[in-house]
Amino acid sequence: GDAEMLDVVIGAIGNDRVSAELIEAHMVPELVVELIASRAELDSAAALIVKKELLIQALGENINPEENGGTGYNLYFLRSWALRTKDRRDWDKILKLEVAGRTVFDWLIYACWVIAEQPDLESLFFLADAEHDGDSLETEDLDDESSAEEAELASTDRQRLQSMFNSLGLDPIEAEERLRELDEAEELHRFSEEDLLEARTAYETERASRTNASKAAEDVAKGLDLGE
Repeated sequence: GDAEMLDVVIGAIGNDRVSAELIEAHMVPELVVELIASRAELDSAAALIVKKELLIQALGENINPEENGGTGYNLYFLRSWALRTKDRRDWDKILKLEVAGRTVFDWLIYACWVIAEQPDLESLFFLADAEHDGDSLETEDLDDESSAEEAELASTDRQRLQSMFNSLGLDPIEAEERLRELDEAEELHRFSEEDLLEARTAYETERASRTNASKAAEDVAKGLDLGE
């Protein structure tokens, strides 16, 4: 409820710079982190204007590989969080910050690959290299046994993955190169269909719970008399 009220106040002020200055001057950092963390991946006006360090602290409160259904849960959560945070002016700097053992950039690349149904990376990187070298995909096979149908599927997978990178404010080429590095460093875990289903179900259940609680709190916040 307090987080909802803070968002209403920010909206009433109507100036992000002034709102950020007032938050910094009148609220202790620990409280700011707690309020933003309570909004999790839901829309939050405060999350778009506070210092990036506080935003990352709040994100860390919601990311723990040992809880909430494991790392798979975190990947669904992070993608949703990023979709609502990527419009910050300092997004490029936020991507470089670390949370729960990875940079935000690495987390999001990992999340995109998993949520894109974990496409075959050997085929994906083959296409990337062919494009970089200026080769014609019509005359190149992925390997000696690959069919045209498999090549087309790999191309579709790559386009889908690049679209997901774009949607999160990531440079597709840079993200693809980093994905290759993460794969070579064996930092990507391939989930089974059952594990992914369990993680996605856990995330969707938690998100529904937060959304319902948020709607109830919003009704209270909107009833506040903030003056004119």
